[in-house]
Amino acid sequence: MRVAAWPAVGFIVAAMLAACGGGIRPLVAGTDACEYCRMTVSDVRFGAEAVSRTGRVYTFDSIECAASWLASAPQGGAPRGVWVADYSTGALIPADSALFVKDGSLRSPMGRALAAFDGSIGRAALVERYGGDVIGWTDVVAFMRAQGLPGAAARQSAPAAHDTH
Repeated sequence: MRVAAWPAVGFIVAAMLAACGGGIRPLVAGTDACEYCRMTVSDVRFGAEAVSRTGRVYTFDSIECAASWLASAPQGGAPRGVWVADYSTGALIPADSALFVKDGSLRSPMGRALAAFDGSIGRAALVERYGGDVIGWTDVVAFMRAQGLPGAAARQSAPAAHDTH
Protein backbone atom coordinates (compact mmCIF):
# COMPACT_ATOMS: atom_id res chain seq x y z
CA MET A 1 0.00 0.00 0.00
CA ARG A 2 1.29 3.43 -0.84
CA VAL A 3 2.06 5.87 1.96
CA ALA A 4 -0.51 8.36 0.57
CA ALA A 5 -3.27 5.81 1.24
CA TRP A 6 -2.60 5.65 5.01
CA PRO A 7 -4.72 8.73 5.90
CA ALA A 8 -7.67 7.16 4.06
CA VAL A 9 -7.22 3.88 5.97
CA GLY A 10 -7.19 5.80 9.27
CA PHE A 11 -10.39 7.61 8.31
CA ILE A 12 -12.13 4.33 7.39
CA VAL A 13 -11.08 2.67 10.67
CA ALA A 14 -12.27 5.69 12.69
CA ALA A 15 -15.61 5.69 10.84
CA MET A 16 -16.07 1.96 11.50
CA LEU A 17 -15.34 2.41 15.22
CA ALA A 18 -17.81 5.29 15.44
CA ALA A 19 -20.49 3.21 13.71
CA CYS A 20 -20.06 0.43 16.29
CA GLY A 21 -21.06 2.75 19.11
CA GLY A 22 -19.03 3.94 21.99
CA GLY A 23 -20.55 7.38 22.20
CA ILE A 24 -23.63 8.98 23.60
CA ARG A 25 -26.76 9.38 21.51
CA PRO A 26 -29.97 11.35 21.99
CA LEU A 27 -32.47 9.77 24.38
CA VAL A 28 -35.77 8.74 22.76
CA ALA A 29 -38.89 9.24 24.89
CA GLY A 30 -41.35 6.37 24.63
CA THR A 31 -38.71 4.03 23.14
CA ASP A 32 -35.64 3.86 25.39
CA ALA A 33 -35.90 1.76 28.53
CA CYS A 34 -34.08 2.45 31.77
CA GLU A 35 -31.23 0.05 32.45
CA TYR A 36 -31.82 0.30 36.18
CA CYS A 37 -35.59 0.26 36.80
CA ARG A 38 -36.84 -0.81 33.34
CA MET A 39 -39.31 2.08 33.03
CA THR A 40 -39.63 3.66 29.60
CA VAL A 41 -38.00 7.07 29.29
CA SER A 42 -40.93 9.50 29.41
CA ASP A 43 -39.23 12.89 29.78
CA VAL A 44 -35.73 13.19 28.33
CA ARG A 45 -35.03 16.32 30.43
CA PHE A 46 -34.50 14.03 33.44
CA GLY A 47 -32.68 11.22 31.60
CA ALA A 48 -29.10 10.05 31.55
CA GLU A 49 -26.73 7.74 29.68
CA ALA A 50 -23.61 5.81 30.53
CA VAL A 51 -21.11 4.30 28.13
CA SER A 52 -19.25 1.17 29.22
CA ARG A 53 -15.56 0.62 28.61
CA THR A 54 -16.54 -1.60 25.66
CA GLY A 55 -18.76 1.12 24.14
CA ARG A 56 -22.18 -0.16 25.15
CA VAL A 57 -24.67 2.65 25.76
CA TYR A 58 -26.95 2.35 28.80
CA THR A 59 -30.00 4.61 28.99
CA PHE A 60 -31.78 5.80 32.14
CA ASP A 61 -35.16 7.44 32.67
CA SER A 62 -33.82 9.55 35.53
CA ILE A 63 -30.68 10.86 37.16
CA GLU A 64 -31.64 8.82 40.23
CA CYS A 65 -31.49 5.58 38.25
CA ALA A 66 -28.16 6.44 36.62
CA ALA A 67 -26.62 7.28 40.01
CA SER A 68 -28.08 4.14 41.61
CA TRP A 69 -26.79 2.00 38.73
CA LEU A 70 -23.34 3.51 39.13
CA ALA A 71 -23.41 3.11 42.93
CA SER A 72 -24.34 -0.57 42.58
CA ALA A 73 -21.70 -1.36 39.95
CA PRO A 74 -19.08 -3.90 41.03
CA GLN A 75 -15.60 -2.63 41.83
CA GLY A 76 -13.70 -1.95 38.63
CA GLY A 77 -16.92 -1.83 36.66
CA ALA A 78 -17.03 1.94 36.31
CA PRO A 79 -18.22 3.14 32.90
CA ARG A 80 -16.13 5.22 30.52
CA GLY A 81 -18.49 8.10 31.18
CA VAL A 82 -21.88 9.21 32.46
CA TRP A 83 -23.93 11.97 30.90
CA VAL A 84 -27.10 13.61 32.19
CA ALA A 85 -29.70 15.64 30.36
CA ASP A 86 -29.59 19.37 30.95
CA TYR A 87 -33.13 20.14 32.14
CA SER A 88 -33.23 23.41 30.16
CA THR A 89 -32.24 21.96 26.79
CA GLY A 90 -32.45 18.16 27.00
CA ALA A 91 -28.85 18.01 25.71
CA LEU A 92 -26.59 15.42 27.33
CA ILE A 93 -23.74 16.88 29.36
CA PRO A 94 -20.99 15.18 31.39
CA ALA A 95 -22.38 14.32 34.82
CA ASP A 96 -19.21 15.35 36.61
CA SER A 97 -19.46 18.93 35.29
CA ALA A 98 -23.22 19.36 35.81
CA LEU A 99 -24.97 21.09 38.69
CA PHE A 100 -27.93 19.25 40.21
CA VAL A 101 -30.97 20.77 41.88
CA LYS A 102 -32.17 18.46 44.66
CA ASP A 103 -35.48 18.83 46.48
CA GLY A 104 -36.53 21.82 44.43
CA SER A 105 -39.77 22.46 42.56
CA LEU A 106 -38.99 20.03 39.70
CA ARG A 107 -40.37 16.50 40.03
CA SER A 108 -38.28 13.81 38.37
CA PRO A 109 -39.74 10.47 37.20
CA MET A 110 -38.46 8.50 40.20
CA GLY A 111 -39.66 11.07 42.74
CA ARG A 112 -36.33 12.19 44.21
CA ALA A 113 -36.63 15.72 42.76
CA LEU A 114 -33.27 15.74 40.93
CA ALA A 115 -32.62 17.78 37.80
CA ALA A 116 -29.33 18.58 36.06
CA PHE A 117 -28.09 21.84 34.57
CA ASP A 118 -24.91 22.79 32.76
CA GLY A 119 -22.34 24.73 34.73
CA SER A 120 -23.07 28.04 32.98
CA ILE A 121 -26.04 28.67 35.25
CA GLY A 122 -24.90 29.81 38.64
CA ARG A 123 -25.85 28.05 41.85
CA ALA A 124 -27.65 31.11 43.22
CA ALA A 125 -29.73 31.47 40.05
CA LEU A 126 -30.74 27.79 40.21
CA VAL A 127 -31.81 28.04 43.84
CA GLU A 128 -33.73 31.26 43.14
CA ARG A 129 -35.58 29.71 40.21
CA TYR A 130 -36.16 26.13 41.41
CA GLY A 131 -35.49 26.13 45.16
CA GLY A 132 -33.82 23.19 46.87
CA ASP A 133 -30.11 22.58 47.14
CA VAL A 134 -27.47 22.59 44.40
CA ILE A 135 -25.06 19.65 44.55
CA GLY A 136 -22.46 17.91 42.38
CA TRP A 137 -22.41 14.44 40.79
CA THR A 138 -20.49 12.74 43.61
CA ASP A 139 -23.11 14.08 46.04
CA VAL A 140 -25.90 12.69 43.83
CA VAL A 141 -24.32 9.22 43.81
CA ALA A 142 -23.78 9.35 47.59
CA PHE A 143 -27.39 10.51 48.10
CA MET A 144 -28.75 7.61 46.06
CA ARG A 145 -26.49 5.11 47.82
CA ALA A 146 -27.87 6.39 51.15
CA GLN A 147 -31.44 6.03 49.83
CA GLY A 148 -31.05 2.26 49.52
CA LEU A 149 -30.79 2.05 45.73
CA PRO A 150 -34.47 1.98 44.68
CA GLY A 151 -35.47 -0.35 41.89
CA ALA A 152 -32.78 -2.94 42.61
CA ALA A 153 -35.29 -5.81 42.92
CA ALA A 154 -36.92 -4.96 39.60
CA ARG A 155 -33.51 -4.57 37.97
CA GLN A 156 -32.35 -8.03 39.05
CA SER A 157 -35.45 -9.80 37.71
CA ALA A 158 -35.85 -7.89 34.45
CA PRO A 159 -34.41 -9.06 31.11
CA ALA A 160 -31.20 -7.52 29.86
CA ALA A 161 -31.53 -4.21 28.04
CA HIS A 162 -30.72 -3.93 24.36
CA ASP A 163 -27.17 -3.29 23.27
CA THR A 164 -26.76 -0.41 20.84
CA HIS A 165 -24.14 -2.23 18.74
